[in-house]
Amino acid sequence: MNRKTPGKIKAACVLIIIAATFGAYAMTIGHGFAYDDHELILNNRWITDFRYLPQAFTSSLWSFKGMVSNTYRPVLHLVFTAEYRLFGQNPSGYHFISVALHAVNALVVFLISSFFISERDQVKPGSLRGHARVFRFPVKRGGNRWLPPLFAGLIFSLHPINSEVVSWVSAITELTYTLFLLLSFYFYIRFRAGEGRAFYQLSVLSFPLALFSKETAVMLPMLIAAYDLSGGGASFIRRWKGYLPYILVIILYMALRTASVGGLLHHKQISLSGYELLVNIFPLIFKYAWKLVLPIGLNAIYVMEYAASLWEPKAIAGVSVSALFLASVLLSLRKRPVFICLVIIALPLLPVLYIPALSNAAFAERYLYLPSAGFAILISYGFDALLNRTDNRKTRMAVTALLALALALYSIGSVKRSLVWKDDFTLWQDTVEKSPSSKYAHYNLALAYRDRGDTGGAIGHLSEAVRLDGSYEDAHYNLGWVYDYSGDYDKAIAHYREAIRLNPDSADAYFNIGMIYKKKGLYNEAAQELKEALKIRPDYGEAKRELDGIGGGRL
Repeated sequence: MNRKTPGKIKAACVLIIIAATFGAYAMTIGHGFAYDDHELILNNRWITDFRYLPQAFTSSLWSFKGMVSNTYRPVLHLVFTAEYRLFGQNPSGYHFISVALHAVNALVVFLISSFFISERDQVKPGSLRGHARVFRFPVKRGGNRWLPPLFAGLIFSLHPINSEVVSWVSAITELTYTLFLLLSFYFYIRFRAGEGRAFYQLSVLSFPLALFSKETAVMLPMLIAAYDLSGGGASFIRRWKGYLPYILVIILYMALRTASVGGLLHHKQISLSGYELLVNIFPLIFKYAWKLVLPIGLNAIYVMEYAASLWEPKAIAGVSVSALFLASVLLSLRKRPVFICLVIIALPLLPVLYIPALSNAAFAERYLYLPSAGFAILISYGFDALLNRTDNRKTRMAVTALLALALALYSIGSVKRSLVWKDDFTLWQDTVEKSPSSKYAHYNLALAYRDRGDTGGAIGHLSEAVRLDGSYEDAHYNLGWVYDYSGDYDKAIAHYREAIRLNPDSADAYFNIGMIYKKKGLYNEAAQELKEALKIRPDYGEAKRELDGIGGGRL
């Protein structure tokens, strides 16, 4: 899109992207909370008042629960605190903000695509402007210049792979991290185009907001360096001083992060040998590429089936995709927009290829949110190149119709997938159907059944979670709770005992056993369990009151 494009057309593109985004995701505004939303919003005292923000910026994400984690996301608490002030615990407001942020991100994708295409328009065949690509075909300016950037924004907005991030309130980190990182990059390229130092300052200011949203934002200096490098090595070397503020921001961020939670990398949660780790990177790469190109069979939890050798089909497929992608990167080094789009796809995925750091599953759709922006811009740029290479009106119309059909299918996919995120029950029912061997899926569906008052359903899925992993403490504890609620005290005690065996510091399990003994009139036994709970948690007020109420077991 060149700078002569009428403002009305640009405004129309903006309105179309916003309308398409809200059209696809409007139903989520009526959805409830799901998954981690209950803990991060409903049970998080830190978001109830801005006075807790210093704690959010000096502690790990889950410190409000007294849990130690290596995840540092203070912007999440900042956003949720603001939303709590506006909406309380009404999920509609939170969902509205998520959809609105996704629409804004789609508009930033539109702007970046517009910049790349306007950069192409300003380059005459056979010339070099700011080390940009020399195009070997004539640029045909016309009424279709607005169409490729519009497609970029719509592809990103409607891509079904992004439905998890938009529909799940707790995925706000992906939305804010992507917003501030892409804005920082966009301001930087505007500055490099000679449009004023204010853009550079805005770029530097946006960067810490991206970092405090998600650690993966450390990739930004590499992205802007790649942008300069793709314009010519000499340019890249001369501009090294421009990267210093970004490096300084990273140093300050790392100092604060290390003081708060320690280090950048996650602790190992899955043990793999060096060879197994290397081998299983490739099936992951193939899966990410496949879902980005063909987003079907989407799921909240993917069960990773590890490859034993490089000769398994899924590993071979991953090696092939990796080789093809690397070749594309090398061949596009002088084709700046293509090269940058490939970098945007690849860089955010590098950290999540470290399988031992991941908890529930090695693959997650939300990790493709930012890469899908690079994918959308790449498709739109290729579409623009095709329009410029041919004068055949039928060919242009056919390609445009094909992209429009893809967008329609994307819209349907996004709507269908978003409906799954309506609440915990619909989400985990779908997940169990697709990942029946996931203990986490069965566990979460059991809790959804429990909340609906269906103890039979809860017991069935908790039992399946225990069958899949006998050392699953939380499943044993909740089985104890459900049996306790149902009046089957012997089974309840058995599962509470198993939870204690797995975690001797489970004060709640001791307390609940004590309450069962109290209901049975076994006060001495009840007192003994309550005393065990108090040994673990001396400040356990309810246990202290119950112990006093039964006279310390002397009745």
